[in-house]
Amino acid sequence: MSKKHKNKGTGNKDKDNLSLPLVIRQHPAAKKPWLTAVIVVFLAFMFYTLFTAKDLGIVVPALLTAMVIYSLVPYFFVTTVTFTQEEVSVKRFGSPAIFKWDNYRSYSLQGNGVVLWEEMRPASGGASFSQYMKSMRHSVFLPLDAENIEKIEPILSHKLVKLSS
Repeated sequence: MSKKHKNKGTGNKDKDNLSLPLVIRQHPAAKKPWLTAVIVVFLAFMFYTLFTAKDLGIVVPALLTAMVIYSLVPYFFVTTVTFTQEEVSVKRFGSPAIFKWDNYRSYSLQGNGVVLWEEMRPASGGASFSQYMKSMRHSVFLPLDAENIEKIEPILSHKLVKLSS
């Protein structure tokens, strides 16, 4: 067997082993510099109109600007997701949020991340509003790109049951 084939075989064996803890660091602003530039120009325009528009007052534009900046915090700062044997911790801006594996039974893959569900079958859109909101309230969304979802899927499938999308 050639050296090339031996390396492929050991690579698959390493992939099967779950290496925990796994730390994933994401910085969306660094991955998409053009989008970041557009957002910064938009924010600069908002600040300019905030300080030059005298007819609008100051309270409403200031609140809107604060809401936009607050919603963009996860985009501009690094998000660190750590998977250990007992828990998942998500650290954004401040202290980490810790989620124990024992509290979750299933997961589903989304286009821009993973949802951990407390229930085996979360309520769908056809269920009553209160059931749907309860299942949403007891879920956790982990924002991850496609490359990182591939990395963690073996861990998730080992710990939880996968729901069809």
